[in-house]
Amino acid sequence: MTQLPKHIHVIGIAGVATSALAIAFHDKGVKVTGSDKGFFPPISTELEKHRIPFYAGWHPEEMMSGGAPDLAIIGTASGTQNPETVAVEQFSVTALSYPEVIGKYFVRENSLVCAGTWGKTSSAALLSYILIGSGIDPSYMFGGVSLSHEASAKIADAPPAGGWSVFEGDEYKSSRQIHVPNSSITSRLISC
Repeated sequence: MTQLPKHIHVIGIAGVATSALAIAFHDKGVKVTGSDKGFFPPISTELEKHRIPFYAGWHPEEMMSGGAPDLAIIGTASGTQNPETVAVEQFSVTALSYPEVIGKYFVRENSLVCAGTWGKTSSAALLSYILIGSGIDPSYMFGGVSLSHEASAKIADAPPAGGWSVFEGDEYKSSRQIHVPNSSITSRLISC
């Protein structure tokens, strides 16, 4: 498994995907902090439940207090002119996007992606639940709060070779460039 950073700061942590990544890393023992424009349930509730410190606004001095993070995850809504993003560049902190983090830390040899117009979140949650119930330890990520999972993302203990991963398909072009699954499930497509 890829060596995990000791401290990750998530710029734009209040997103469904970025908060899930934060919780997954926190559950692996990584120190995780985060910032965003504002916080509302259910994301704020999930971050508080997992005891992940976060603050409103973009404050490089807060991000760097106690030392620079080893990795900054840059949320798509943060922008390149965000003061924390600028500080990450100035202090040469390693920075990755959401799809880059998925590709580096979550993807396993047997990778399933659930795509379509509707049902992606439910399908990904159900598939990961079935794999867990079958005794398989998958990495997974889906964009919603689940009743059957402790968190909506998890980094498997199993090594990437021979391991399993399940993801909700992301419609952003950048995410498709990072992760090419070996299997996909399309729930439903609607043309507009």
